[in-house]
Amino acid sequence: MSDLILRSRTEAQVWAKSLNRQLQRPSIVLLSGELGAGKTQFVKWMLEDQGVRDAVSPTFAVHQQYETPHGLIDHVDLYRLQSAADLESSGFWDLLTQPQALIFVEWAERLPRESWPSEWTQVFIDLKKDAEAGEEARRVRLEIKRPSPRRRA
Repeated sequence: MSDLILRSRTEAQVWAKSLNRQLQRPSIVLLSGELGAGKTQFVKWMLEDQGVRDAVSPTFAVHQQYETPHGLIDHVDLYRLQSAADLESSGFWDLLTQPQALIFVEWAERLPRESWPSEWTQVFIDLKKDAEAGEEARRVRLEIKRPSPRRRA
């Protein structure tokens, strides 16, 4: 786990795109943090780096899907999640069965860690505003959990 401070929007954008280039499918990027911390903006930068130019926040729709030259990318926002039934009706659990998935989930802390596919790379990003470091500054806690290599019998 690592902590870093991104002092400007430009620095944050460069960092998000750099992290994006390290993702291998299947991966799930799980973003948490207070309202207004920049979760959606980080996802938009990562989508932009994948060639998506018209990314929108899925806050009201819960789920947006984008087609890219590298495959489908799903963007899910759990902020308005009221119940397990809401999640079920959105088709969320089906996303976790796609073998080449790349999924970004905002408000990921609303589901337990056991919900996330252990055989995928899991990228946990916690964002916080950091007024001491500057108006645009964000404190980022990053944890990457890669699946264990399978042993041959």
